[in-house]
Amino acid sequence: MFSAAAGYERYMGRWSRLLAPAFAAFAGVKDGERILDVGTGTGSLAQAVEAAFPEARVVGIDPSEAFVGYAKQRARGTFEVGNAQALRFDDASFDHSMSMLVLNFIPDHEKALAEMRRVTRTPPGVGTPYGTRVSAVNADGMIMTNWCSEMMTHEFGMDYISNGELRTKFIKPVLLGVQLHVKGKVKAVEKKNGGTLVTLDVWCEDEKGNKLVDGDAKVEVKN
Repeated sequence: MFSAAAGYERYMGRWSRLLAPAFAAFAGVKDGERILDVGTGTGSLAQAVEAAFPEARVVGIDPSEAFVGYAKQRARGTFEVGNAQALRFDDASFDHSMSMLVLNFIPDHEKALAEMRRVTRTPPGVGTPYGTRVSAVNADGMIMTNWCSEMMTHEFGMDYISNGELRTKFIKPVLLGVQLHVKGKVKAVEKKNGGTLVTLDVWCEDEKGNKLVDGDAKVEVKN
């Protein structure tokens, strides 16, 4: 039952565990509040919230039964199979609705955001870009690393696929609505083994030029 969830945790867990505490702090979670974790996955966000705020009450939903079962083994919260586009909860029943890495996979993410707004309380004077205490991350380090890899594949084709190297360092998460740019700059060219070794700096940045992922890449181009 847990094989898919365990594989996801090995592949994505290092990014999720790094992102989750910062995301909870950004959202302004307070101890004792009731939190809805939409797309809880293997429970990284729920774990981070519970570690930082022991009295917080987390409810996590995910369409995958295997992921829900895995999350139950990791965190104290309540976890159930659910659809972000049709939440079963009453209006204004949570202090925060949070979604870390799922919105880009939901067929109708606007409907999911509307549902998150519906079930979230809005105290006087509290506002976010959505008008309620809804927080959603659109991309993390693994996703942006994949975009850097796609850029390298586009530029170097099979040479990169067959022998390329890519190393990245995650800097900060990307919130929904932020425009991203993937960039690369050649820093060295060297003749090697009958081909050309190209070394590049690669990174993702937002529209203000702030780096979100930074790294380097190498590819041996065959002559």
